[in-house]
Amino acid sequence: MAKAVTDIDCVKLGSAVPAPSFYPLSIVQREIQKAAKHLERLGGYEKSVGSNELILQITRRMVSQGHDISADDVVITNGGQEALALALRAVTQPGDLVAVESPTFYGILQVLNMLGLRVIEIPTDPELGISLESLKMAAEDGDLKACVLIPNFNNPQGFLMSDQRKLEVIRLLSSKGITIIEDDTYGDLGYSHRRPSTLLSSPEMLINAKNSCHLKVVSSILTQLKSGIELMIYCEFT
Repeated sequence: MAKAVTDIDCVKLGSAVPAPSFYPLSIVQREIQKAAKHLERLGGYEKSVGSNELILQITRRMVSQGHDISADDVVITNGGQEALALALRAVTQPGDLVAVESPTFYGILQVLNMLGLRVIEIPTDPELGISLESLKMAAEDGDLKACVLIPNFNNPQGFLMSDQRKLEVIRLLSSKGITIIEDDTYGDLGYSHRRPSTLLSSPEMLINAKNSCHLKVVSSILTQLKSGIELMIYCEFT
């Protein structure tokens, strides 16, 4: 499997790597050349949360998608795994219980295991999404601290959760004070003119913000542009 990662003739269905023909290599190359003119900055460290320019562009992108955030809500990390780990560390302690979709992306399980967290798998329909009935049972147990979801073009099942179901998930978890961690890596992959809404962009999320700290993990933009140039993932806290 490791060898297949570097095999250009292999279609990598097990990873989020598009065909090389989709990469805007000329654009990436041009921007890298521009950045090389600022060697004094490239040779040093950025502040821990990331560069101001990058944060500003990410904030503008999120606002254009309907999110009520400011630059203070954005943190740059080294990929999605780190963003997920930071989000989980912010709201859990080792031994805490976290709900995930079943099946879910294996990388989520790796992070949960690394942090010493217990996992409860919630049955998930390949067309509708996570079972609300099973999620309610887990939430009412009282031990659940967080729930990690991939509602838009889920990995590995591919479903797009309906707006109504997203609303029901928000109402259920926020009423119990359970943190929602949303992975929106694939939110831009739809064919319609309207980008799917995220849980964070829902007006219901704002209404229930007093009951639930909502953290959102968003995909690395550059991972979608070119494999191996994974520079950023942003993690929002509201």
